Amino acid sequence: MKVGPVKAEAYKDSGKEAVISAEEIRHALTTIVQSKYFAHAPKKQKFLQCICEYHLQGRATNLNEYLIGCEVFDKGPNYHPSADPVVRVSAHDVRKKLEMYYQNEGRNDPIRMAIPIGTYVPVFTRVEAPPVTKLETPATTELIDTYSPPIAPLAPETFVPTVEGATPSRADSLGVAVQRTERTWKILFIALTGVLILGGIMIGWLVSQNRDLQRQIAVSGFQDENWQVIRQGIYAPFLANQSSTLVILSNPVVYRTANGADPEILSKKGINLTPEQSNLLTDISNFRLPLRANQPTQLIPAFNTYTGIGEAIGAYRLHGLLQGIGEPSILKQSRNIGADELKEHDIILLGSVYANQWAKPLSIRENFVYTDRTTIENLSPRSGELREFISSFDQRTGALLEDYALITVVPGVTMTNVVMSLSGIYSEGTQAAVEYVTDKNRLAELYQRLQEAAGGETPPQFFQAVLKVRVENSFPTQATLLHVRELKNAPQ
Repeated sequence: MKVGPVKAEAYKDSGKEAVISAEEIRHALTTIVQSKYFAHAPKKQKFLQCICEYHLQGRATNLNEYLIGCEVFDKGPNYHPSADPVVRVSAHDVRKKLEMYYQNEGRNDPIRMAIPIGTYVPVFTRVEAPPVTKLETPATTELIDTYSPPIAPLAPETFVPTVEGATPSRADSLGVAVQRTERTWKILFIALTGVLILGGIMIGWLVSQNRDLQRQIAVSGFQDENWQVIRQGIYAPFLANQSSTLVILSNPVVYRTANGADPEILSKKGINLTPEQSNLLTDISNFRLPLRANQPTQLIPAFNTYTGIGEAIGAYRLHGLLQGIGEPSILKQSRNIGADELKEHDIILLGSVYANQWAKPLSIRENFVYTDRTTIENLSPRSGELREFISSFDQRTGALLEDYALITVVPGVTMTNVVMSLSGIYSEGTQAAVEYVTDKNRLAELYQRLQEAAGGETPPQFFQAVLKVRVENSFPTQATLLHVRELKNAPQ
């Protein structure tokens, strides 16, 4: 993208009317994209470069979601911002990263960039360095004069006569010394009071933090003797890394009923139901579906709105455990995740490949894999092991009776972070997998099986475990650990 000549007068600080030249803006942009917050995020770099170039060309008013989607994310002519929030999600992440950048690396930058919420037009301001206050240092002679042996204070009405030929400044000198001493003590008293107040605030904060931590431990149900099982087990790599853990919820492809608030463009993508199908849905919902009046019942796609019940419950349980062991976590939807974020965090994936687009083999060869037949295949079955694990249903009602789930731990994209995948063939299996790895007794069982798989030595860091899950009334009621397999750190 070429940039034509730009007048520096066009860029002014709204508060100080200080001129900000195009060269200063480009220098600020270069500094930002080379920081640790953007250096490994090429799409976010391209996002900033795009909006800045439009700003410098005087075309900032042209910036909109569709334009950025095409120029930054290479979207085609069929791109619809209302159905694909990639630009809004990216803008949100860029704002957060800019905020972190200016709190750390860029805290002394003279030029600051911001992207106000509700627009994609960047705003540049000049930050003036705070004036340095020069402290007056008394002359050495004054310091010596101020320090004097303790003297009896003069009475308020004491009269000091002036004797001719004597030094008339003695009483004055004593008065000045007393005043200086009093002023010095006042300054010291104020400073000491400030330190005590600040210390009290810090102690109060530490006490409150400690109480919060104790409350978290009590809520999580972890006592001290149980923490070692968690810290030294499968969560040890997550605690070892400095980055926070990114928990990714599945976004399965589902359809919902259209209602009167939906735009017309969604109706063009919808599926009209027959009267019999419409009546069935109405009966199941107890006549509470928000249908459109005088129009046929229609199903429309909802690609990035919903997740499974098992995944939602699993996210809640994982948050409690991670909070209890002191590991910060971030929860995001699968369809709002970029490849850059997979490089920056440890990952916990909730949901199988059928519901979570990132729950796929990332770095090393796996032994148990999902198939196109909605089953789990055992690529290297041992004696007595099944080659394929298939869910079972009640043939009369269609209710799920038995599911299978995988617990998989592999290295991340950059081979420095860790990816844990907790996935059932169906949502009930995912919930069972999460419940398994958030229960101290089941974790102890898994740890023992991993030791056995390693021949009694240190349990392997990367592995897969297969669970058989009994389901009743759409709830997982029992999970049985079937097989454990070590995964070698070899690329696919």
